[in-house]
Parts: sequence; structure tokens; C-alpha cells
Amino acid sequence: MSFQPNPGDEVYISHTKYLVGQHPAAPGMAYAQAGRQGTVYKLIPEHGGEDEAKALKIFYPKYRNPALVYQSENMEVFSSLPGLKVCSRLVITPETNGTLIAKYPDMLYAVLMPWVNGSTWMDVLAHRDQLTLLESWEMAKGLASVGSAMEQKGLAHCDLSSPNVLLPAWRNPNHPPNGSSSIELVDVEQLYSPRLDPPDVNFTGSPGYASGQPVHRSTGGPWHAYADRFAGAIILAEMLSWSDPRILAEAWGESYFDPEEMQTQSARYELMVRSLEANWGKGAAELFVRAWQSDDVRNCPTFGEWLVVISMVAPEGPKKISSPDHVMSVPVIPPATTEDHQVLEIPAFLTAHELVEWARKQEAEGNKELALEGYKKALADSPPGGDLYTELSAAVQGLIAVQAPLNAEEPKALVSSQRKVPKRKLWLFAGAALLVLLIGTLLVYALPGNPKPGDDSITHNIDPVKQPTAAAPPKTTTPVQSPVKAPAVKQDQQAEQAKAEAAAKAAKLEEERKKQEEAKRQEEAKKKAELEKQKEAQEKYDRQLQYEKYLVWKKERDEQLAKEAAEKQKADAARKAKLEQQKRENEQKARILAAKRDQQIIKLNASFNQAYNALKTGSNDTAKAYAWQFLDIYSQDSGYFSKNAKLAKRAASLKKFLAKNSAGLPDI
Repeated sequence: MSFQPNPGDEVYISHTKYLVGQHPAAPGMAYAQAGRQGTVYKLIPEHGGEDEAKALKIFYPKYRNPALVYQSENMEVFSSLPGLKVCSRLVITPETNGTLIAKYPDMLYAVLMPWVNGSTWMDVLAHRDQLTLLESWEMAKGLASVGSAMEQKGLAHCDLSSPNVLLPAWRNPNHPPNGSSSIELVDVEQLYSPRLDPPDVNFTGSPGYASGQPVHRSTGGPWHAYADRFAGAIILAEMLSWSDPRILAEAWGESYFDPEEMQTQSARYELMVRSLEANWGKGAAELFVRAWQSDDVRNCPTFGEWLVVISMVAPEGPKKISSPDHVMSVPVIPPATTEDHQVLEIPAFLTAHELVEWARKQEAEGNKELALEGYKKALADSPPGGDLYTELSAAVQGLIAVQAPLNAEEPKALVSSQRKVPKRKLWLFAGAALLVLLIGTLLVYALPGNPKPGDDSITHNIDPVKQPTAAAPPKTTTPVQSPVKAPAVKQDQQAEQAKAEAAAKAAKLEEERKKQEEAKRQEEAKKKAELEKQKEAQEKYDRQLQYEKYLVWKKERDEQLAKEAAEKQKADAARKAKLEQQKRENEQKARILAAKRDQQIIKLNASFNQAYNALKTGSNDTAKAYAWQFLDIYSQDSGYFSKNAKLAKRAASLKKFLAKNSAGLPDI
């Protein structure tokens, strides 16, 4: 039966017990990754940890080659080079693991090698995970170092592409800083070395990384020492540019370039050149242009040239590039003070999504300041303009609004004295002043002895011609000095205004909370959809695997049936030939027997005639001698001769003659 394990299943390989690992994104399913040549399963030793995990690669029938044993023995020496950890391999053969192969025939010539934790470069591209400048530089330098070391040993991967480049150190706080490569290469079955034999199947490159030029005849095909230069230049350029949001926005899919536009003057190519030159200098851009415009991989820059240029342009720190289209849309957020950074502790090496989850947890526990710092850090790590960026901006502004005191009059006065009051507040203050004047006027008219509006006594007692205009000021100055309820009215107005602002802020916070919940539901739905997609892909792979196994079984059965039919046909022909031979022999024997019987009949008739003539002449002894001669011949085939009536009568008369001498012989 085929090998279709479940998480926790036991597998014994070379007297070591392993447990099948569980897929981190699909609980209940085995950790399996399908590739171009086979499927890789994660195995964990029973008495070991994750750092001792192994990768079991089961090849498709087309790629199960006994020569893998010799190839793996010669590749062992390369496992000490950086990035070639998987060259330490054990091939499962009938001699070493016959029982396992008898149980799982598809494990024939499978390979056991170290498991490499971490994302592939294709994962980073597909998920659009923007890098910081420092991450771009570290990744590119790591790949250039691995490629340079391989070139110095005369090695080439010969299938360099994004799914074959693993990033064990990327955003992994548990990765050892020294003694372990930040880049690991997998799928090394096509590895070129002068000491290795050419593979049975040659790959001409993966889409998005294969040269657009035909393979130069002088290299002898795609398997040679220069095979990685063009693909390596593309991946290095992708790594260096993946901190630029413009590059992420224009990426094609699982690779930055569309496979159809390789080595053409496309818009993506021109944007890549501008990004490299702007962020890493003219040297990096020139190396990429040189590779892109080459008509022979030997004209592409070596990994050593890339390593020199990359080493000279190290960034100052882990910062991202802001897109020019989004610079003006970044909200103004008060930075955390030095004292806050000393008190607050934010976990390092978390992605933006992980920081959001951590900040939400802190906010739920009541740690508002810690949650605010987490949201700020996640906002800094998020590409501007996206849904996550908008959500984080709202969360940060909401927390700032909650923490601001609603009735802090003194800080407001201080701020008002230090900066210009907005026009809207000026109109509010002017309206309040007019309201106070109106109330004061009403109070003046309401006092005893003061005239009321509309009273006729005013017009009767005052002469409009003789009334001096200087008498008005005492009346108008009285409302400003006399009101006793104006401060209370102002306080009530400010309280109503503060209450309205608090209600508006509360409504805004509630709206932002609903948006966050909706975003969380969408994120959960997205994760669920991704899990369903992964499950569907796994089911599709299982169906494909079953179909391939059916094709293998059908081919073997057809070959067996054809062999059996050929053997049966051969046996039938042999049996028919034997029967024909036997028939011919029987016919020959029948002809010989018939001829013999004819001769014997002649002799029998002659012996009887001679006995009869001798008896007639009186020679009894001579007659008896011929009689015995007749009977001797007759007894040799009496069953046949007795059917001849004439011979039967003669035999009977001769027997009677020999029994009684007196008896004569009839003339028959």
C-alpha cells in the first residue's frame, strides 16, 4: 500500500523510530509538501525535539532512480557548506530497509535528510510580506554568500527558484546567530559538481526565474557550473527590492516578474532598476541590468560580485521605505517617550498581525498604554494604504482619545495660550460673549426703577432733540458690571460642550470597535478560507497521487497480462507443434506397420501353402516345420490377423494338424 500517514503515525527507518509531524496550518493532517519530483513529509524522532526533525522525500515513480544511492554518497561532503544542509542524506534501499519498502512500496529510494524550519522565499512573495531594509540586506547577503561558496567549489543548484530557497533565520528569534546559515537550499537532486554524474532528467529553470534566452550550446545543456547565475540575480534583486512598497504593488504573483516578460524591456524591469539604484546604489542596479541583458549565463555577474556590492551598502537599521503615494496620508501620532520605552515591554520579532493580536490582548486586560505602544509598532511595520494600516490608525487614535481627560480645563488653557485658536473656537467664544451681553441687558431692564422696552413713558419724558447722547453710556455699562449669573451660564455651556465632545468620542470609539470586530471576523474568514484552500489542495494532491499510483498499477498489470498472454501463446504453439510431430510419427508408424503386416500376410500364405504341399507329398516333418513357421508369425499380431477370415481358418487347421498327425490340411 502507499504511504499516506496521519499525524503521530510511527515509522521505523534504519532502526530509528520517527513520528509523523502535524501540519501547523491544518490540524489533523500530516505535514506534507508536494514538489516537482516528489512529496516531503516531516518526521520527528521519538526521543528527540524539533531541532532533530527529518525530512522524508518520497519521489514520484518517474524519479525513483537507484543511482540516488551513489549520488547521495558523493553529496555528503557538501553538507558542511553553508546553505547545503540537506546534502546529508540517507537513501532507503531494499538492503537497509526491506521491511519498510515491503509495507510501503513507494518508499523505494526515498531520501531522509535534515528538516529545515522556516518560510520559503515564495511564501514571502505570495503573502506580500514587506521587508525592512535590514531584512532585505541580510537575506540578499545570505544568499550571495551561499552562492559564492558554491561557485568556489564548482557547484551549482541548477534549479534555483523561490520555492527552493528557505529562510530559517527570517523573523525567528530562536535561530542561532552564529554557526548556522540564514539561507538553506532544498531540492538538490539536480546539483552540479564535477564529481557527480548528470541527472536522468534535466530542468531548464522555473517560471519567473528561467532565462528568456536559449541554453547556449557551449555550456552543454542546463546542467553546468554557471546554471545559477541568472536565477540568482533575479532572486537577489527581489530580496533587495522587497522593502519597497512600489515593488510589492507591481509584483506578478509567486515571482516578481511574469514568466512571459523575462529579459524584455517591461515596466516591472524598469521599476526594479530604479528601486535598486535608489535604495542600494548604482552598483546593485548595474549588476541586475547586466544579468537581465545577457545572452549567455556566463556573462551574468558571479555571486562573489553580488556579495562585494551588497556588503558595501549595509543599512543603518530595520526601517521600511514609505511609498511616495502614501506619505501625506500618515496620521500624526504622538511618539512614545523615553520613559515609556523603559517601562513598557513589547515582544520582539513579531509580525504586524502578531503584534495586533498581542495589543488586543493587552487592551482587553486593561493595559491601555501597553496596547497603544503595540498598535504603534504594528502600524510602523504595516504598508501604508492597506486595510490593516487603516484599522491600526483608528485603533491608535481611539486609544489616544480615551486616555485624554475630558474635563482638564487647565491643560486646555495652556494649550490655547501656546498655539493659535482655530476659527471654529473663535466663533464659539464670540457667540458666548454675545449671549452674556444679551443676558446682562435683560437683567438691567429687570431691575427696579429701570425702564422697560416698549414703555411709553420713555418717549414722553425724553425730548429727542434735547436729549444728550452722553446719557446712554451709564445705561450700557451697567449690564457688563452687574450680571451675577454669567459665570454659571458659561460653565453650563462648557459642560454641555464637553458632554457633546465626550458623546462624539464615545460614538467614534464604538464605530472603531465595530470596525475592528468586523476586521477580525474578516481575518478569521480569510484564515478559514485559506485553510479550506489548503485542505482542497491537499485533497487534490491526494487524488493526483492516487491517480498516479493507479497508472503505475495499471501499467504493471498490463505488462503482466501481456507477458502471460505471450507465454500462453508460446505454450500453445509448442503444444500444437508437439501434437503435429506426434501425428506425423504415428502416421509413419502406421505406414511401417501396414507394410510389415502386408509382408507377414505374404509369409503366412506362403508358409501354409508350403505346409499343404509338403503334406501332399508325404513329408510330414517338412509340413510341420512350415506349420510352426506360420503360427509364429501369426502369434506376433494375432489380433489383426484374426480379423482376416482366410488366415484365421488356416491358423485353426494348422493347429489341428500339429495336434493330430492324422489330421490333414484343407485346401483353403
